[in-house]
Formats: sequence, C-alpha cells, structure tokens
Amino acid sequence: MIVKFGIGILTATQLTTNLFLIFTSQAQHTQWSTTAKNTDLRERQPTPRNASPNRASPNPRRRAYPRRRQLSYTNAVTVTKAPASAVNLVTAGAAALQGELDAEKGKIAGLKRKVRELGEENTSLSKSNTKKDEDLADALRPITGLNVKAEAGKKALADLNTSRARCRELEADLKDLKKRMKDAKALLDS
Repeated sequence: MIVKFGIGILTATQLTTNLFLIFTSQAQHTQWSTTAKNTDLRERQPTPRNASPNRASPNPRRRAYPRRRQLSYTNAVTVTKAPASAVNLVTAGAAALQGELDAEKGKIAGLKRKVRELGEENTSLSKSNTKKDEDLADALRPITGLNVKAEAGKKALADLNTSRARCRELEADLKDLKKRMKDAKALLDS
C-alpha cells in the first residue's frame, strides 16, 4: 500500500517506521525532561548554614542542566522505554497496513489472473482468425483459377476476332481477283 502526503509518498513499511519513531522519541523526550527537572531540583537545594558562601564549586564548569543525549533511532534503550500505548498503537497501525497490503496483493493477483484469461482469449481469437483466413484463401483459390481462365478466354476471343477480320480482308481480295479474272477472260474471248 502507498500513502500519499502533501510532500511525498510513503510505503507501508516507511509509514510504520515513522510512526514508531515519533512515539518512541516523544516517550524518550518525556523521560529526559523528567530527569532534567529532578537534577535541577537537586542542584537548587539551599546550601547548609555552615557552608562558606565564598567557597568555590568543586567543578566550576558544571552546568545547571544535564546535557541531553542525541536521540538515536536505533538505540535499543529507546525501544524498550517506549510506553506500551505507543507500541500498541504502532503495532495496530502496522497490522492495519499489513491487512491493506494483503488486500492490495489480492487485487493484484485478481488482475493478473484476468490479464492471463484475456491473453488466452486473445490467443484463441487469433487462432480462429487464422483459420478463417485459411478458409478464405481456400475459397479464393478456385476463383483465382477461374479468373485466369477468363483472361485466357478473353485473349482467345480477341485472337478469333482478329482472324475473322483477316478472313474478311482475304474474301474481299478473292472477290477482287475473281472479278479481274472474269474481265481478263472477257478480253481474251473478244
């Protein structure tokens, strides 16, 4: 699961870690504040009457407040001193986030299954289309043969028409030749 905030995106693990660190740092801060107050009260106790007011402190560089330690998120003490309510809250938050993560994983698995089913259906449709294309090619093969025969017939018809025209020309020439022969015979007889 991914949670969106104003300035960025956190995963479930990062969000759980951040919540845990916030609660543990608040618990550690409360503990240090209490320690600082107790130390301050001990240091401000009135001095005994027999103590000399001009006597120097054994350590003049000693501070009134103890120096705070830097907060380490990997410190085991921080984790063990966290309040039980904070730990329970973080645990509950982590469990809720884990539940949401599992739900999202279930959705992703469902979507993957749907994609797989659609892929199988697409493969089946592709095979069906290929079969139809083959059937169409088989049906077109005789038509292609008939078209070739038709083209050959057209060519033969054109050749026949050319032959008929040539025959007519030859018949005209033959008539003209017969007429000339007749004229020549008439001239010979006269």
